[in-house]
Amino acid sequence: MRDSVQTYPLEVLSHVEALSLFAQHALGKQNFDSHPTLKLYGEGIVKKCGGLTLALVTLGRALRTKSIHEEWVELLNNEIWNLSNDGSNILPALRLSYYDFPPHLKQMFAYSPRITCLARTNSSCFGWQKAFCTSQMSNTMESLGSKYFEELVSRSFFQHSTTNKSHYRMHDLINDLATSVAGEYFFMLGEKIDVSCRYNTLEKLCHFSYIFQQYGVYSKFKALHLARRLRTFLPMSLRIDRWQSFYLSSKVLTELFPQLQFLRVLSLANYGIRVVPHSIGSLKHLRYLNFSNTDITFLLEQVSNLYNLQSLMLSGCQRLSSLPDSLVNMKELPRGIAGLTGLQTLSKVIVRDANGFKISHLKDLHHLQGRLTIEGLHKVTNSIDAKEAKLD
Repeated sequence: MRDSVQTYPLEVLSHVEALSLFAQHALGKQNFDSHPTLKLYGEGIVKKCGGLTLALVTLGRALRTKSIHEEWVELLNNEIWNLSNDGSNILPALRLSYYDFPPHLKQMFAYSPRITCLARTNSSCFGWQKAFCTSQMSNTMESLGSKYFEELVSRSFFQHSTTNKSHYRMHDLINDLATSVAGEYFFMLGEKIDVSCRYNTLEKLCHFSYIFQQYGVYSKFKALHLARRLRTFLPMSLRIDRWQSFYLSSKVLTELFPQLQFLRVLSLANYGIRVVPHSIGSLKHLRYLNFSNTDITFLLEQVSNLYNLQSLMLSGCQRLSSLPDSLVNMKELPRGIAGLTGLQTLSKVIVRDANGFKISHLKDLHHLQGRLTIEGLHKVTNSIDAKEAKLD
């Protein structure tokens, strides 16, 4: 019958199968024949994993670079194994894998709760690094973000999507771990609660993200005025259909943002925003600002105050008709774009006439990465300009 549902309970791996899987990820071998001194410890670890594939894979990856038996003994006898009865659903093996992370990966991973599907080139992936970077790191920000993401993938904390090769997913159990380790400095807001549920810890909150809803009412975000150290304001969504409309309360823009003076990452993408709020100009620490797929028609002169800005996203702004004539700190856009020598993300430029943007203005933008679209190439009449662009 069409409506009948038959369940197929998935059994855990046998000890032999589990040991082989663990060896493949820990040693790159099918078994422990070439590492007899590690086999005893490996068998003990496999037994503690209880035949669960995810635990075996992540812990195996964590041991991939550890060939000294003392390191295996330390993991086997770690007291974290005894936390299985602490009331949480987090596998001890996953906790051990996390604690093996270097500091930078711990930070990045803690920032990823509820990211259950992610495009490899998604700006939020790079937004992680933008949230943590210092000015000394800025020149390699995107490359570092990409490198760290690959490390998480190599440890199976992100896995390739089965439906889209360019996307990655996070297992629910890994997600639970991320939520647990995020602690009081990271907060992911769900659909049915508001920020006030974290009222007592908001002073320490640094990174805030939330699930997209059609109406972002002020009451859900109001308590964030206490989060004076906040660095990240990032809406998240697995999929946004083009026909959908999303709205954010104007009070969030005009009353809340001016109080969040340490913001480094701010995304207002996909909201039906028509006017860029003046409050944006006061956020002088911003490094990443995203207005993609909004209804804005122009950028205010106040944007010139954002002298730390490295990524300005305007993709899909169909109504955008003009940019500021003069930007003192960021130089002029687009005519003065050559002055943005630290720019790393530039999605599109349009070659203008003699008094506008010239293709040669790209020559000093050595740190550009990703994809760049150039329109108006028929206006390039001087071959010297083309050579000076150094597009190679």
